[in-house]
Amino acid sequence: MTNKVVRLIVLLSVLCGVFSPSLFAAEQYEVEVRTDVRIPMSDSVELSANLFLPKAKGPFPVILMRTPYGKGNER
Repeated sequence: MTNKVVRLIVLLSVLCGVFSPSLFAAEQYEVEVRTDVRIPMSDSVELSANLFLPKAKGPFPVILMRTPYGKGNER
């Protein structure tokens, strides 16, 4: 199989819940949770966000999830 096919299979497996993304993580960190962080927009509307920050130093990748249906599911 080509590298692209393997990556596609892994991605689809993760999306379907077959593999947990944490299986691919080199390390796991404790997480600081900040809820209802207000983010001002240019039209004076404030969005409310939950931030999940690793309790460690270093550059970390960012995952942005947006939904119009609330933010109760931290998964």
